[in-house]
Amino acid sequence: TPIAATIDKVSWLDAGVRTTCAVRFDGGVRCWGDNFFGQLGGGSKGNGAAPGVPVVAKSLVDAVAVAVGGKHVCVRGATGAVHCWGNNFYGQAGVADSAPVLVPTQVSSLSHVLAVDAGGEHSCAIATDGQVRCWGYNGHGQIGSGQADKPAAVKVPTVVKGLPASAKLLALGDSHSCALLTDKKVWCWGKGSSGQLGHGNKPSVQVAPVAVKGLKDSGFIAAGGSTTCALTLAGFVYCWGAGASGQLGTESPSTSSAEPEMIKGLSGALGVTVGNAHACAIRSDLSGWCWGQGGAGQLGDGLGKAS
Repeated sequence: TPIAATIDKVSWLDAGVRTTCAVRFDGGVRCWGDNFFGQLGGGSKGNGAAPGVPVVAKSLVDAVAVAVGGKHVCVRGATGAVHCWGNNFYGQAGVADSAPVLVPTQVSSLSHVLAVDAGGEHSCAIATDGQVRCWGYNGHGQIGSGQADKPAAVKVPTVVKGLPASAKLLALGDSHSCALLTDKKVWCWGKGSSGQLGHGNKPSVQVAPVAVKGLKDSGFIAAGGSTTCALTLAGFVYCWGAGASGQLGTESPSTSSAEPEMIKGLSGALGVTVGNAHACAIRSDLSGWCWGQGGAGQLGDGLGKAS
């Protein structure tokens, strides 16, 4: 059963592996959950005596969107500035050294950003010119710099090579990145061994963005773990990548798919979100639908098993 968090006036909410953050109407940010790397943004690291209590992320007053990654957090402000904090071992918080960043710190080379997202150990943002810039761990080419693991840590936002400069939305998984372009097509890059790039192959490393096969009218995208989903303008949801837990929505769970699979029995969708091994959508009647791994009750069906 959903439990109300002790926070109100929320305008934006996002959840990572073990941390959740909310943007309030006043532009402030509150985070709760794991704080091992200081991802709550309160100025300290480690879990205190009251885990689960929302902590004020320091000095943020104009936040409009928050993205929670594996163990780090990034926020976009009303002016387009980006602030990040938490684990920074690979530079995913946008700071030159590798020490944890305990308070929101502006990513100095970014301004006038339209969107930001956080993956497992990397981050990406869309600039006003439509170009995507990424930073952090690049072991699978998820930064899009044209190389993988050279260097492994990219600590300065770097333009994704080969991606048309017309991105409008981002979706980052554990080790892959995707962008929705203004022409309604989806492009992905990074780790693809589970098919999460959606272009028909399963490369272990994909350093150059490739268009997802067969998708032409996408209006929204989401990613989590090694799975990616897209919502079409017609209200259908397509997913690709890892599917052993049923997160591809097929009648019999498939290990993985390198091409988009339509979620059967789901139409009229308005939004979709993807967790590590499950996904959920909201329909036009405002009902919520979930599928995939449910062993911890994450499907909300009261059964606690995969569906």
